[in-house]
Order: sequence, then C-alpha cells, then structure tokens
Amino acid sequence: MKNVKYEALRDTKKGIYYNIKDNSCIYHFHSKVEILYVLSGKKKVIINDKEKILTEDNIALSIGYDMHRYLDSPDSTQIVLNLPTDLFFNYYEHYGNMSLKDNFLTDKNEASLLKPLFYKIIENKDDLYIASGYCTVLLASLAKKLGLTESKKNDTLFLTKEILIYLEENYMNDPTLKDLADHFGFSRNYMSRIFNSKIKMNYSEYLNYLKLKHAASDIAMGKESITDISFKHGFGSLASFYRCFKECYGTSPKAMQRTQKEKKL
Repeated sequence: MKNVKYEALRDTKKGIYYNIKDNSCIYHFHSKVEILYVLSGKKKVIINDKEKILTEDNIALSIGYDMHRYLDSPDSTQIVLNLPTDLFFNYYEHYGNMSLKDNFLTDKNEASLLKPLFYKIIENKDDLYIASGYCTVLLASLAKKLGLTESKKNDTLFLTKEILIYLEENYMNDPTLKDLADHFGFSRNYMSRIFNSKIKMNYSEYLNYLKLKHAASDIAMGKESITDISFKHGFGSLASFYRCFKECYGTSPKAMQRTQKEKKL
C-alpha cells in the first residue's frame, strides 16, 4: 500500500491540485477529473487498461473513477491538473453516466490550442469562481474531441466504477467482500477477481486505503483528535491505525497533524 500515497493526498485536496514536473504513480483512481499535458519528452500513460506513449503537446484525460497510471519518465515534464467535479457546470448531468471513447488527444495542433487553459486554471486556482469557467471549457473541449459514450451496465468497467462509488459511500460500515458480492448480486470470487484485475489490489487493501484517505483528510482539517479519527474511520485500535497510516503515507498521523498546524500558522 505504500505507493497509494500519491492518489490519497490528491483526493483529500479540497480545491485545485496541480503539478509541473515528471508525474508518476501506481494504478489509481479517484472521484476527480485529472488532466495531464506533456510539455517535453515522452510519457507512458495507462488509463482503464489502455496504454499510450505520449509526446510533447499530447493530453491524457481521466474522468471520475477512471483508473490510471503514469510511469516514470525522468526526461519528461508534464502539467497535471486534479480538479474536483464541483468546479464543472452540471458535471454529473453531462458526464456522470458517460465514458470517454478515447482518453488521449495526440493531435498536437488541437492540444496546443488548449494549453493556455491549463495555465489560466493554475493562475486562478485560488479564485474558484473564475477557475471553474476555465475548467468547464477545458473539459467540454476535450470531451468533444475525444468523444463520449453511455456506460453499459453489463460492462466490467461500469461495474468497477459502481463498486468504487458504493464503497466510497459505505466504507465506514466496514463491509466484507461477501457483503459487497451480495449487494451487487455476484459471487465472492468474481468480486475478488474484479479487485485483482481492475483495481490492482485486493479487497482488504483497498478498503484499508479508503479508510486512510478519509482519515488523512480529517487530520488535515485539524478539528478532531487522532483517536477519534481512527475509530470514526473503522480502525479497531489506535496501534493498527498508526501502523497502516505510516505504511501508506511514510509518516505518522501525529507528524502529519503537526505539519498541517505549522502550515496554518
């Protein structure tokens, strides 16, 4: 679980997250929209099992719960925007039940026309009213160029996204794999295969990760004690919470809490 840090930290951010460097991460997913623009070099990107080597002035787009991975590319630089869905005008009405026909814009001329929007979003990241306009235009432009299709309910990808959304809403109830299988009407073994083949971790690892992600968000808010946060998010003991947290984030809950307090001073 140590490599989950990248995704977990991004998904706990309440506003716009951006990075300009060589971005790399394990296969991960979140509720936000993530857009990568290659500024230089070559970048290998995987989205929902589709693999592409992107070059300068190429774009990769992941919408809510698309599973994606960026491989190390030391000679490449990219802009990555991680954008909450509430920044977009009527996001769920336009994209909630849709999938992209393609996740990669490789036409350099078309991509370069959208490049200024990335910088406008970064420039206005602290003024979400203005930034939301640029975000909506950028996503709408990309969706038009890449194409949208209605998600099929019998599709494995659709089921995977439904599972992730269900767990996001119910993780604190500590559902077992059997509970999940019964809810969706599949066997326990089938559910296990979904996690191993599509989510790239087993069920218990993912459920643990989900608890940690929300716990980290609460620690960043600084309104509750670490003990309360631990039990609120389903950990049976403070010791197990500390152990799992350190494994995921590389630091202790107390150290993260202290860092957050220092930032607010």
